[in-house]
Amino acid sequence: MPPGIIASRELKDKHPTQYNFLTAPQKTIAMIGGRGSGKTWIGAERAFYAAYGYIGYSKVMKTPNTGIVTAPSQDMLWNAALDTFYERFGQYCIETGKRRTVLRNGSVILWRSVYLPDYLRGANVSWWWGDEASRYENNVRLIISPMLRQHGEVGYQWFTTTPRGRNWLWQLFERDKPTDTIYFNASSEDNPFLSPDYAKWLRKEYGETDFAQQEIQGKFIAYQGLVYYNFRRSDHEWREPLPKFSRVIVGVDWGFASPGVMLVIGLDWDNRAWVAEEFYLTHRTIEDWRGIAEQIVNRYDPEAFYCDPSEPKFVRELNLAPGVHAYAANNRVEPGLQAVLRRMARQQDGMPRLYVDRSCVNTLREFETYQRRPLQDGNFDDTVIKMNDHAMDALRYAIMGLDEPVGMATAGEIINWR
Repeated sequence: MPPGIIASRELKDKHPTQYNFLTAPQKTIAMIGGRGSGKTWIGAERAFYAAYGYIGYSKVMKTPNTGIVTAPSQDMLWNAALDTFYERFGQYCIETGKRRTVLRNGSVILWRSVYLPDYLRGANVSWWWGDEASRYENNVRLIISPMLRQHGEVGYQWFTTTPRGRNWLWQLFERDKPTDTIYFNASSEDNPFLSPDYAKWLRKEYGETDFAQQEIQGKFIAYQGLVYYNFRRSDHEWREPLPKFSRVIVGVDWGFASPGVMLVIGLDWDNRAWVAEEFYLTHRTIEDWRGIAEQIVNRYDPEAFYCDPSEPKFVRELNLAPGVHAYAANNRVEPGLQAVLRRMARQQDGMPRLYVDRSCVNTLREFETYQRRPLQDGNFDDTVIKMNDHAMDALRYAIMGLDEPVGMATAGEIINWR
């Protein structure tokens, strides 16, 4: 057994959620908790055991092995997961660095930010600990999970985080619940090693709000104040083959450090709109987006790209791609929101006029987290919070393009440099 493993048995009485998380045998687990609930502390302990081949008190992996620990940024990685690990287990390390740790038994831990997830490809690891995982984009898991193949065996992965709306973590652990997957929930008040005054202070700061439920109780919340309050996955998420489209358009929201988005939207014979495919990417130049637009043209032959008008140069440059007809979109926010809401409402036939294909995970996530700004009296003003809005903006541009056809002054300037 690794050094210190016996001492952890006291958790069973003091913090049973931590104990259950530490000893869970499943391949994929998570501790979803409020602020200060002990998530990172127990994540570090599970990492230490895993480096010695143990999951809980059972040896299930060969050693020495390699594990990877990730966080949304280097600062978050170093100030939380890495510091916690070294504080607790530094005495068992023969090499301590900010990117690589070697333990006495020869096992290696890699410390990485997921800021550029594609750069993580290539390593073979036995286990992965993702700290503050609610801040990861969905593709991070799709990139790192296939790396769990060291020694020819399927490895283990676990996540420690405060939730962040109904994003990919909610989809994985609460909605889909695949086999060999489980999560444990802990509130800020569950941690016996934390002063009770801390949780009281949090409650005073957050009040009785949905945000408090998330930040203190660690609950997956479908927020009040949602812009698209009538969104329901049961109504709007499409899980069958898509219909044949009579028309196709594309909504475009520019981004670089924050995501840029192209949404491919098809119209059927009854003018229902279907978000068929999303391109939701960071750190892409206009040249990259022009290449993506060419792919879309080759596959869908869209009649128009309705683009964020804040970058007219980008709209002009997008038009240089063969077959692309790009327009500066109508950017009136409230009319655009209302146009989307009208399409989402059930019509006389009982069906909405807007669907989102299940593959468009970021668009679905944003529908469930796109909010109006709360007021102190508990109501909400007309201002939309500039978060979780990249796909939502692209969708709004496209729907406004449908409702106000090109050629009307309100539809925006057609920019064509051919």
